[in-house]
Amino acid sequence: MITPSFFTHTSHKCLLELTPDTTPIEMEVMGWFAAGHEILWIPIYEVGPEPDGLEIAKAEHAHFGDGRLVRDVSDLYLLPQGIKGWLFPAHLDNTTVICMRTLPQELVFGVLMHPVTEQLISFRTPTEKTVPGYAAAQRDDAATQRQV
Repeated sequence: MITPSFFTHTSHKCLLELTPDTTPIEMEVMGWFAAGHEILWIPIYEVGPEPDGLEIAKAEHAHFGDGRLVRDVSDLYLLPQGIKGWLFPAHLDNTTVICMRTLPQELVFGVLMHPVTEQLISFRTPTEKTVPGYAAAQRDDAATQRQV
């Protein structure tokens, strides 16, 4: 978990302070920012088990929109609160890193594991095939392109 009290300003970049509690995922993310990469945050709209789960996910997408370009750590505090999203440098095409703003001044980084197989899920893992009523067969790779 990262809060703004950990901010250190270096020139025009905003980096996070290393502490004994800094996780390997946080170190990886800080490395992306330190290297000057533009970072993409692609929201994950989860379809819940309730009968209208797909409609709820579609409504969240309509409200919060698509991915965002993140140029420094402070941009992460502008993400919609409570929505998980994939986080990765714009020059890469896959990630396992998840970022969520849980409170106005708090970020959480982690990974997703498949609830049955316990395998690590990545941005490119085809999870939509298991959603009833989702037209995954009609989607092509352009449907998953990053729009920022």
